[in-house]
Amino acid sequence: MEYNFSELTPTTGVEINGVHGGDLLEEKIAAQTLDALEHRGVVVFREAHATDDELVAFARLLGEVVPLPMGSHPKYREIQKITRDASKSKLAAYRKGTFHWQIGGSTDAVPSRATFRLMHRASLAGEEAVA
Repeated sequence: MEYNFSELTPTTGVEINGVHGGDLLEEKIAAQTLDALEHRGVVVFREAHATDDELVAFARLLGEVVPLPMGSHPKYREIQKITRDASKSKLAAYRKGTFHWQIGGSTDAVPSRATFRLMHRASLAGEEAVA
């Protein structure tokens, strides 16, 4: 497997290209991701096409995964659907107040070390994104 790292800005973020789904379960990728998070704060895997199983397993390689009190996934309480559609999430009204920034974990007694976002479908004009 070939992959490469690109800095997103001079001080923050790194994009890792060439990693797909099951590649995330390699300990080397997990170790390099932790290092990048520590030094750059943000890690982006574009087009990784990870399944929910792969994403949760990868998160567990990085450290303790905290189940969400209102997790909405049928198999993993660690996964929460992000939507402003009230028919799809109990937190839809809350999400309207966090539209321009991510504040996940800000009300927790101990803040999260990291948060994952997996985009399933980007929004079209006048429509909401599905994450």
